[in-house]
Amino acid sequence: MLNYICTQLALWLAAATTLGIAQCRFSADGTGQILTYAFDPTVTTDGTVLHVTLRFHGSPGSQEEIEIPSQWAGETLRGVINIRALSVETVIADAASHGSKVIHHPPDQDVVLAYDVVKDWTGRFSHPAEFHGAL
Repeated sequence: MLNYICTQLALWLAAATTLGIAQCRFSADGTGQILTYAFDPTVTTDGTVLHVTLRFHGSPGSQEEIEIPSQWAGETLRGVINIRALSVETVIADAASHGSKVIHHPPDQDVVLAYDVVKDWTGRFSHPAEFHGAL
């Protein structure tokens, strides 16, 4: 399973990212798997959208499970949207566990996923908004 912490870090990096494209690479703890994130913020009069691209090398088993942030500190999170596969022959399906997705891909090939992070709360930035992505 891909590291949930990396997804949370991507949300925090969104708050600090200026206009332009940023990229960072993370090695998953204990597996040596490299996760590469690219960030591309779009700012409009309606708000900010952080376009995120995630790249990693798929396993020989041709299936991965990823966790999408959907709950934190009793809050329901809806800020990660438009999850899609960019790599060839890659399909995203719902997993048995809530908030997870199963990625089917060709064995031992690079997998590229994309998603958007948006503000999923209204009003002032006060409790419990601190548990949501702030863009």
